[in-house]
Amino acid sequence: MLYSWVEKDGGDPVELNSSFSSTYDNDDGSKDTQSFSVKSTIQDKDDVLYEAIVEYCDNTDGDGYTYNTGKIQFQVRQ
Repeated sequence: MLYSWVEKDGGDPVELNSSFSSTYDNDDGSKDTQSFSVKSTIQDKDDVLYEAIVEYCDNTDGDGYTYNTGKIQFQVRQ
């Protein structure tokens, strides 16, 4: 899952594009790669706080897993 963080400040609309790829192993030993892209509209005065990819394999027990985009930290936990 890709989390894109934006501080809303208003202004004129601009398009924000995000993309990433993920490679995984198949049962037969081969590998597959999936590519994802998302377009969203924000305003030109908004502050982009970057993105973080939340992986299925990250440990979410107890206090969970802390992600850091360089501008914001957040936790995912159960």
